[in-house]
Amino acid sequence: MFGKSKSFTISSPIPTAIPTINDPSTLSEADLDRLIKDLAAEDVALTKELQSSTSTLTSTLTHLSTLQTHLNTLTSTLYTLHHTRNTLLTTLLTTSTQLNSLNQTHEKLSITP
Repeated sequence: MFGKSKSFTISSPIPTAIPTINDPSTLSEADLDRLIKDLAAEDVALTKELQSSTSTLTSTLTHLSTLQTHLNTLTSTLYTLHHTRNTLLTTLLTTSTQLNSLNQTHEKLSITP
């Protein structure tokens, strides 16, 4: 899950194959039909590319959301472990204090005849 990344590039070029028309009156009907077909084909190619990029972006966002959920869980677990550690240290300190007290009591009882 970690360490994997997806990248994407736009494979279809920006419509540079479509000629610039300086004087539309010089175009024949066949030229106009070809131009319309070229523009329609470019539109289809760009639409497919956009759909693919959108799908990749959606997948990436879903992956990031999952990672955020895991991070939140790990953060919560770390907080719980820290709290548990503090509780254990407090218990250890209390137990150590009680043991010292018992040792002192035992020493006093051992000295007394």
